[in-house]
Amino acid sequence: MGLPEFRGIAILLSLLGFAGIFWWAFTKRNTKRFDEASKLPFTEDESLEPNATDLNSTADKDAEK
Repeated sequence: MGLPEFRGIAILLSLLGFAGIFWWAFTKRNTKRFDEASKLPFTEDESLEPNATDLNSTADKDAEK
């Protein structure tokens, strides 16, 4: 088996892999999950926002040192 046959097999496997991922991404079973994931950047996460009490307690600790 030479290099041309290896390249042909690699292209065929790559094409099958791409088609499989494409099919998986667009199945109806995954639609709801991907729709929710697409909205994640626009949701507000309260755990990431600093609280005023957290900022004050940090300032108090720095002042004590």
